[in-house]
Amino acid sequence: MIEVADQKGDPSQATFSYALPEVVSITPANGSTLSDPRAPQRAQLCGRNFPLLEPSVEAVVFFGNDDDGTLRPATPAIKMPFDPTPNALQCVQFNVPSGNGPQRKVEMGVRQRGEGDFGLSTGQVTYSYNDPKVEFISSEQAGSSDELRQLAIDTFGTTFRVRLIKVEGTSFGSTLLADAVQR
Repeated sequence: MIEVADQKGDPSQATFSYALPEVVSITPANGSTLSDPRAPQRAQLCGRNFPLLEPSVEAVVFFGNDDDGTLRPATPAIKMPFDPTPNALQCVQFNVPSGNGPQRKVEMGVRQRGEGDFGLSTGQVTYSYNDPKVEFISSEQAGSSDELRQLAIDTFGTTFRVRLIKVEGTSFGSTLLADAVQR
């Protein structure tokens, strides 16, 4: 229905809808399993029909997979400067959540601000976590330094016959705790 200067038109059956976003690329397409909240790993998602300038439309990056229940909003989505020309690529950056596994789906979801379910983008890009890689392993007697002695006491309650194993590498995830006790 249209209203102009207190005059109301007859109800209409005409409707209008936005074209769903089309996702074209993600950069980078892979990275570490760990995304530290103090210095998060960011990715850039680019596509067309992202409603970035429309205040009544909410646009959210979704990350994960439907089949394993991991598809969730990735926050925050940071709007990048873009060319408003029709069919020009538009991009957003988002923080990659910590996780593991290959081929996590990345989509743009849109909806009328605060209402209903998100309509998900067409096109598909994926993000994969790098496999863990061990680069160095060392072993030390727990009492060899004050720091190691305190760590052994805090962890095991003693330093007697405790060796600490140090594993260095990449893409272990947010925590790696290997308890090793010499017997």
